[in-house]
Amino acid sequence: MGSCCVGGKVNDKIVPIKHILQNGDKVEIFTSKAQTPKRDWLQFVQTSKAKARIKKYLKESAHVNADEGKEIVIRKLNQVKIKFADDSVFKLIKHYKVKDALELYLGAAENKFDWSELKTLFFPEKNEDDKKPNQIDTKDFKQKVNRKINSVDNFLIIENSVDNIVYRLGKCCNPIKGDDVFGFLTASGGFTIHRITCPNANELLNKYPYRVVKTHWTQNEANDSRFLVGIKVVGVDEIGIISTITQVISQDLKVNMRDINVLSDDDIFEGKISLYIKDNNHLETLLKKIRNIKGVHFADRYDER
Repeated sequence: MGSCCVGGKVNDKIVPIKHILQNGDKVEIFTSKAQTPKRDWLQFVQTSKAKARIKKYLKESAHVNADEGKEIVIRKLNQVKIKFADDSVFKLIKHYKVKDALELYLGAAENKFDWSELKTLFFPEKNEDDKKPNQIDTKDFKQKVNRKINSVDNFLIIENSVDNIVYRLGKCCNPIKGDDVFGFLTASGGFTIHRITCPNANELLNKYPYRVVKTHWTQNEANDSRFLVGIKVVGVDEIGIISTITQVISQDLKVNMRDINVLSDDDIFEGKISLYIKDNNHLETLLKKIRNIKGVHFADRYDER
């Protein structure tokens, strides 16, 4: 009755749902099949049992709504022939000004967004005057790097073992084997390896183009080197979900974790996990398995800084 209560009569007088009862009141409850518990009910219900029941409903509802919202997002992207992927989701998160994928899915389920903007968002009118010289995408960056060194035959080959050559992996972007990378000659004479998408890539290319070196990973698979990488996972904070995630990581794919940090807020958890990966194919396999876990709404790589 409490879950579908819409109000009532107290001493033959109609009152709202948050009316405070007194001893001796004569009460008649009004209910509706369309009514469901609301988050603001937590502000005025009195018993811990009532609060627990409301929180349980909201948690289950968020899970269902997020799954429904995800399907809506996938369908809307398909309508404009855009593949559902992390980069397209990130673009929607930024455009609709939500904090993460979960909030995007919940907003979609509640019909909060104007989907008519999708085509313009993903296929904007090109205006050369609007382009800023320092804003280059990955493809442009690769072309610029190649042009800078196309007259030089020197290449930096990254061996699987990273402890026997004078180079280090950039902490600003944590490259792993298989990433598109470039080498940068430091003032001390050694090389730092950066991902093409490193936040420092544009500055290095524009200020020190003569120090940039085309770089390749070796194809030798015999070495068992591992690369430290961070992943971020967001989902519904329900019993056993963190255990399931860590089981997929450590048992299913035999990946060693360095540390894990999980925060929970309003029945939603956000976990940041540092682990050791063989290469980017290994990482993508792991992320796909985590995304398939029931209750997980987002899982992707992030750069630890």
